[in-house]
Amino acid sequence: MLTTQGKVIEALDRVEEFLVANREVVASAISSVAHRNLTASRDRMVEHMTMQNEHTRSIRSGSATKRTLRDRLVQDHMRPISIVARAQLPTVGEFNSLMLPLANKQFVAFVAAGYGMAKAAKVHEATFLAAGFDATFIDQLVAATDALKQATAESSQKGALRVGATEGLRTEAAIARYNLRLLDAFIRRAIKDRVVLAQWRTIRRVAAAATAPKEVDEPSGSAGNTSGTHTQPGTTGITSSPAGGIPEVPAAA
Repeated sequence: MLTTQGKVIEALDRVEEFLVANREVVASAISSVAHRNLTASRDRMVEHMTMQNEHTRSIRSGSATKRTLRDRLVQDHMRPISIVARAQLPTVGEFNSLMLPLANKQFVAFVAAGYGMAKAAKVHEATFLAAGFDATFIDQLVAATDALKQATAESSQKGALRVGATEGLRTEAAIARYNLRLLDAFIRRAIKDRVVLAQWRTIRRVAAAATAPKEVDEPSGSAGNTSGTHTQPGTTGITSSPAGGIPEVPAAA
């Protein structure tokens, strides 16, 4: 549980503990719509926090998977093709597509490069077969590229879900703050004991500060990963392939 979010939940729990401890005095406040809404908002915040943390763990795991799939694509499929192309096909028009992408490129760039290399290799397939490549080397390259594309899309979707959970936390904090103000009015009217009222004011002040507008903690996923992806949720920047074919690579901007 992240620090800022944990403090919000802890502050709202202290409000509830106060109401339970003084239920006879603040019975009207406990039965109010403001209290019910505050409780519901607190519960939804817990749900959003749970989902946020789950998506964060999934994103971190997905980042490791993408790196593994990218390295496998490069080392097992793209590098052997580039070695042969550099030695035997240096003058062909497809030469650049047969070369490895820069190491600092995003994952989607490796996906595009994989599909582009598959198309270029198809044009000069005889050269690679003569060099000792397996007859299915292009299919294997496409399959490895497909795997990276799928992992990249899934990671993008998880990222969008985490953003949604974070925005939900911001929304619920605002709702909780509003209902806390209403509840405070009911409680102040009901409490006559100055000591008890002072206790409530302290609890209310802490809760108000915790729910005040601020940046909600956004867990780091793959921060510092220069090979990450910033595509829209559910997309990878690569169009789908026809059955059994090599996907189209978008034209360069």
